[in-house]
Amino acid sequence: MARRPVTITVRIKSDDPADFELSTTGNTPIKKGGAGGDDEVTFDNWQGGQFKDGFEIAFRIQDDTGKGYMYFQDPNPTKADLNDAMAVKVINANGHCPRAGSTWVGFTPTGMSPDRKTLSVVNPNEYKQYFGFAFFFGLEGDSKYRLKYDPIGDNRNGLAQL
Repeated sequence: MARRPVTITVRIKSDDPADFELSTTGNTPIKKGGAGGDDEVTFDNWQGGQFKDGFEIAFRIQDDTGKGYMYFQDPNPTKADLNDAMAVKVINANGHCPRAGSTWVGFTPTGMSPDRKTLSVVNPNEYKQYFGFAFFFGLEGDSKYRLKYDPIGDNRNGLAQL
């Protein structure tokens, strides 16, 4: 069965102080100020009368600062990795968001647009699991990220809980 395509806008409202917002035009609910005040995205395979086997998510940046923020990637091509742009870890309702380099097979970056404004992520939603994820943003040529945004994910459809 096919995965549900979802586009989520990651709005960088300000960088001093850092202020972010998630939004989507689809049926994927985003709860503002969820656990610990973080935005929380609920992934439910049953939406709009149809069941899909997980999600293919496009996280698109909307940069209201006008400075040209994009997903961070190490400028050294031998070190560059999709995990430079996002970190993920399994948490409980009181968990802390992940550090750079953290990965989880349940929420994996699979590609990035050439302009580094869209990050593609696969969520098979196989585990009923709460998880933290973080995006890292920078400007062209940065050797380390400048901004970090750490929302929460809630997978609802797995048969097993980790």
